[in-house]
Amino acid sequence: MPISDPMALAESAEAAYGPEVKERYANTYYVSPSDFDLRIAFGTKKLKSDGTDAGVQFNTAVYLDYKLAKDLVSAMQILIEKYESIYGSADIIQRDPGI
Repeated sequence: MPISDPMALAESAEAAYGPEVKERYANTYYVSPSDFDLRIAFGTKKLKSDGTDAGVQFNTAVYLDYKLAKDLVSAMQILIEKYESIYGSADIIQRDPGI
């Protein structure tokens, strides 16, 4: 489904999925490609009280075919541009390549 108005799409999706869809916070992800789709695992990276890395706990994974993944990238780019026009640059997080 091509996206012409991401905000309208988000509102209609929110109304469509209802309360049975569980929402989770994520501050990290890992993408695994295959010949047919992408697996995106989402999780939380935790820190110990002394500020050192306590590891990552992945709790949700989604499989997207490449067409849908490309559409998602396009929708996210539009929303990020809108965000940055209001709040300024959303700097890229430097990620550990092993995650």
